Amino acid sequence: MRAADIDMSFTPRRATTAYTEELDGECVILDEAGNRLHHLNASATIAWACFDGSGTLAEIAHDLASELGTEPGATADDILALAHALGRQGLLDGIDPDPDPEPGSASGDEVE
Repeated sequence: MRAADIDMSFTPRRATTAYTEELDGECVILDEAGNRLHHLNASATIAWACFDGSGTLAEIAHDLASELGTEPGATADDILALAHALGRQGLLDGIDPDPDPEPGSASGDEVE
């Protein structure tokens, strides 16, 4: 499956080659397969912790919106965008990473 195919019914699970270290509410992910580091901001770190294979993106977005008091539609949009970004980077189980970008293009290692 490609990252572009992810929809709100997708049940995300972190890739087994993705190792997380959290500091001050944000996390750094070591992508052992791609030999890269990725930084997630505080809100993306909360969502990443929920990507454990136990709920769909729709369920995660609903739970986070309820818990954080955010607008459900915006939360759902943000969760879906995060899943697409993480999937493109090869950080979600069952999602094929996008091919490496052309030399000189942005790396995309900062995931918000």
